[in-house]
Amino acid sequence: MTATIPFIQINQVGKTFSGTTPVLKDINFNINRGEFIAIIGPSGCGKSTLLKLIANLISATTGTIIVGGGKSDFSPEKLGFVFQEANLLPWLTTEQNIALPLKLRKTPSQEIKTKVEQLLQLVGLSDRAKHFPRQLSGGMRMRVSIARALSTNPELLLLDEPFGALDEMTRDDLNESLLLLREKNPWTAAFVTHSITESVFLGSKVLVLSANPGQIYQVIDVPFAYPRTAELRTTPEFQAKVSEVTACLHSLRAL
Repeated sequence: MTATIPFIQINQVGKTFSGTTPVLKDINFNINRGEFIAIIGPSGCGKSTLLKLIANLISATTGTIIVGGGKSDFSPEKLGFVFQEANLLPWLTTEQNIALPLKLRKTPSQEIKTKVEQLLQLVGLSDRAKHFPRQLSGGMRMRVSIARALSTNPELLLLDEPFGALDEMTRDDLNESLLLLREKNPWTAAFVTHSITESVFLGSKVLVLSANPGQIYQVIDVPFAYPRTAELRTTPEFQAKVSEVTACLHSLRAL
C-alpha cells in the first residue's frame, strides 16, 4: 500500500533573523490534509513565525517546507491567512472587503456577488453588508476577515491568534462558528493561540512549542469528533484534555 503524503511537510526547519539568536530550531512536523493543528506555547517561541514560514511570507534559514502534498501546482491562491488584527480597509464596506481578493483576481462580477452573499450568510453578517468597519464590533470585524480569507475557497487556512483581543464569550462563539464554516467548506488549518481551552476546542492536535529557540516540545492528540459544539466544553473528557495541555505548558517552566 502506498503511504499517504502529508499535506504539509516541515523538515529540520530553523529561522534566525539577522543579528538575533534563533527563533525556531529543528522543527520537524507533518500536517495531513484535513487536520486542524492548534499551536500553543510561551510568548516568543516562534508560533507566528512558523505560520509565516508555512505561508512563504518569510524564508526558512535552514530546512524545507513543502505545502500541498508534494504537488508543484500548489499556489498562494489556495492559501488563506487571518492575522491577529482584522486589517479591513476602512473605506470599504463589509461586502466590499470580502470581495476584494476576488476582484484582485478578476473574478466575474456575478460570481463575486453570489460568493459574497453566501459568505455573509455563513458568518451571520448579511444585515451588515453595507456597514463600514468602524460600524462593526471587534467580533464582527474578525468575521469579515475570516470571510475574506475564505472567499477564494482555500485548501489551507492559517490563523494567527485572530480572537486574542476578544472577550471570552465572543471568542467561544467565534470558535464554534469557525468549525461550522469548516464543516461546510473543509480546509486544513493551523491556528496559533495563547488560550489552552481554545486550542483543545479547535484542534485535532495541539502542537506545544518551547522557547529560546522555539522547538517542538510535545504533540497532544485531541480525540473529540467534529463538529464540536459548546456542550463539549462542559464534559469531564474535555476538562481532562485541557488539564493535560496545561500540565504540559507548566512543565516548560522547569526547562
